[in-house]
Amino acid sequence: PVKIRGDPVSPLVNSKYPEDAPVISADEKTLIFTSRRGVEGDKKDGLDYHYYEDIYMSEKNDEGEWLSPKKISDNVNSSGHEASIGLSVDGQQLLIYSSQEDPDGDIYLSTLNGDVWSTPTPFLEINSKSAETHACFNVDGTAVYFTSDREEGGYGGFDIYKIAKLPDGTWSQPINMGPSINTKYDETAPFIHPDGVTLYFSSNGHKTMGGYDIFKSVIDQETYSWTKPTNVGYPINTTGDDVFYVTSVDGNRAYYASEKADGKGEKDLYIITLVDKKKKKKALTVMTGVFNMGDEDEIPDDAQITVKDAETGEILGIYKPNTKTGKYLFILPPGKTYNVSYEVEGYLFKSENLIVPTSSSYSQINKEISLAPVKANESIVLNNVFFQYDSDKIIKESLPDLEKLAKLLKKKTKIVIEISGHTDSKGKDAYNMKLSQKRAKSVSKYLIKNGVAPSRVVAIGKGELKPIARNTNPDGSDNPEGRQLNRRIELKVLSDGGTNATVDKVAVPDELKKK
Repeated sequence: PVKIRGDPVSPLVNSKYPEDAPVISADEKTLIFTSRRGVEGDKKDGLDYHYYEDIYMSEKNDEGEWLSPKKISDNVNSSGHEASIGLSVDGQQLLIYSSQEDPDGDIYLSTLNGDVWSTPTPFLEINSKSAETHACFNVDGTAVYFTSDREEGGYGGFDIYKIAKLPDGTWSQPINMGPSINTKYDETAPFIHPDGVTLYFSSNGHKTMGGYDIFKSVIDQETYSWTKPTNVGYPINTTGDDVFYVTSVDGNRAYYASEKADGKGEKDLYIITLVDKKKKKKALTVMTGVFNMGDEDEIPDDAQITVKDAETGEILGIYKPNTKTGKYLFILPPGKTYNVSYEVEGYLFKSENLIVPTSSSYSQINKEISLAPVKANESIVLNNVFFQYDSDKIIKESLPDLEKLAKLLKKKTKIVIEISGHTDSKGKDAYNMKLSQKRAKSVSKYLIKNGVAPSRVVAIGKGELKPIARNTNPDGSDNPEGRQLNRRIELKVLSDGGTNATVDKVAVPDELKKK
């Protein structure tokens, strides 16, 4: 037995008809599920006289309550059966089971464009002449785990397979998960946790209490093989069939469907809360927020968030905000320093370095991203430009931002920019001014070396004259966080092409002339 508390998800979500197959966004604010509740005029299946399965969606309000669910979209639901089986972490890609084209069933994909779900398209890299019934994405969408009863390469019955996205954007051939996971009986309903190493699935081939039970397997970090599956225990598993089990990012909650005596009717959706005080939350960082484009009603289609390994420069993920709401969500595993950049064509990019240490705990970071258009007098702080201590030598972690800036200037050939260096208030004024000037000059030299005309870049040192935060607290004590913000490189657009600004025409502020 395991210590849990099980509660119905919501009286608004559950009905007297069967509810099944819940999938949840990583921020737990979007719930998509399958129901046979139907509405007046809907057709019924001639085999069991229930309404055909349709997919429904519920959103959570600011008070943490699930709103009354609605059919997800007429683009998705048809006159036959559709079932929700997998959802990307940001809630914008939905995997669907349908038997419309193949009586045995295939996997389809629908994408959320603004607030409209697209017509599902067959996932050709997964589907075969056999039945494919369940599928799920990994955390960054670079792998899909799915269930199939294909004979070639299988161990018998339904097996769990995996496909991976290749460097050129195509998908690999399906790979059987192997005998550690699959048996000669049936394995189904895979769910890979956002930590990337914990797989939940249902099986009637491993040791069960009866019917299908839910199992867990973890990748062995030394051998890169899957550990022997363990039964997740009673009362999550019962003597009946227990299928469709998805967990929260922190690992302390799970959503599943179950038929209980006190339910509203047949299967209902339940949320399980693990009450074992010794259990630690998953050490993942959930980044979420919205893009704010000022007066723009919608987010441009080319808006994207790029996450790189700051040490190697490897791209770890590219994420898209919702074009209607601006919402974005991605997850950062521990043990790395990440370079995160937010970009939209025609706007100044924003970047930041995020350190998620191996010893970190579960956390959620919410940020509103406001991008400034590329026009005169707009400016940004180059957060990811760093120098060696007490030096103007640029360190390698700065290269991603400098490369982006050089690319922007070579694309926007008419803009003239100012690169200004700033320091905190420690040290002598004259020394700070000289150091800030040298650092600004180092950035301009990099840009010129990479193809930007010298007449388009002004390098100027402003020392400690333009702080953006307190160097000291009101009580006179030191403010390290404020000092760190003040030690910066800024970019300002002097001309966007409307004027012919050059280096010679840039005015130097009076306070800098005095220095």
